[in-house]
This record gives sequence, C-alpha cells and structure tokens, in this order.
Amino acid sequence: MPLPSVPSLWSRAVVAAAGCVGLAACAQEGAPVAAAAAADVAPTADASAAADTPAVPVPTLTSPGHGASPYVELSGQWHADVQRLVVVVWIGGFPDLIGIAGHLTWDPARLQLAGAESLPFSPESASTGFQYRAVQKELAPGRFAVGQARFRALSHPFAGPEGVAVQRAQWLRLEFAATGAGTSALGFDPATRLARKGTGELLAPEWVGATVTVPAAGGAP
Repeated sequence: MPLPSVPSLWSRAVVAAAGCVGLAACAQEGAPVAAAAAADVAPTADASAAADTPAVPVPTLTSPGHGASPYVELSGQWHADVQRLVVVVWIGGFPDLIGIAGHLTWDPARLQLAGAESLPFSPESASTGFQYRAVQKELAPGRFAVGQARFRALSHPFAGPEGVAVQRAQWLRLEFAATGAGTSALGFDPATRLARKGTGELLAPEWVGATVTVPAAGGAP
C-alpha cells in the first residue's frame, strides 16, 4: 500500500484533527508555521514609513482573562510606531493538543485586519519529526478563519497522529488598524470553535473573548 503524501496528511490533519468547520474547504493548502519567540511578537510593518503617519485615536483591548484550563484568551497592545493594535491569541492548559480552529470575528466598522501570523504551539524541528501546518483566510470583513495542526513531517506506516502538551503558548498574532470610533467584541464564533487531542477526542477549552474600544478623535467613543 503506498504511503500517504504530506499534502494528504495535512488535509486529514485539518479536517479530522483540527475540525476546521468550513475552513479546509475555503482555504488553500496550509503553509509551514515558522518558529517564534515566546514573548509578544513585535509588529512587522515598516516603522520608518509610519513616522509621517498622522496620529490616530488609540484603541484599547480589555479581557477578563481565563478562569479555567484549558483556555484560549486574547491580549492586545497599541503600537504607536505603526499605528496598529497588535493582538496575541494565547492557548494554555492543554495536556494533549493536536489541532485547533475557529473563526475570529469583530466589528469591521471599528477595526480592519492589517496582518496575521500563525505561531507554533511547541518547538519542532527535523529532529522531533513533527511540523505545524496552518491555514488562514479572511472570509469577509470582520471574519477571519484560522486553523492549525501538528503532523508528522515524514510518512510512517506504523505511526499515527500525536498531540503535544501546551502549558502556555501563542497561537496567533494579528495587527488591526482603527477604522471608526466605538466598541467591538473580538472573539471566536462559538459555532466554529474546535480543538482536538491526538487521540481524536474533542476538547472543550474556555474561549475568552475581548472588547476593543476605539475613542473618537479628542474624546470618548
């Protein structure tokens, strides 16, 4: 029996392991996830070009934080040099995680997605025999589909999927531009949220959303 190819393994990982409700069908084949530091990732925009950009109202992100484990939660910080709100999606408390997916939503009248990057849950390399693959697609203004799964870098007839323990790690880093005064909920659509163990069992983490407030110029929203 011929061994499955890497693309077929990834397709099964997204559909069977990560779940990816409506995500695998609409997104292109996932790209490898590059390694990143554990600290908040700095914005990637050209800061030198931002020097001449007029100042805009500074949005703030508030979140109650997680109260249980496992969990998914958000943090955010305004970066004046690039005039963007940088949001990090954290995951933690997972004893066994192979894939996670969902649709992140917000009010497009308040925020505009300017960039996104998927980050690895754990350090992987050729020596570990595993890689992460991610898919992401902006389906509409205010709706961003994302999914990520851990899979074996090489096919093996006797080796199945294998999850990893995640104490606390970054899953996503996103950049938003402020587009209008007001408040916006920022979180994952409950109908699309999925997380799975390496054994295939569904997980039920606490998905903690956030609120972003964009003030009007010179005053409150």
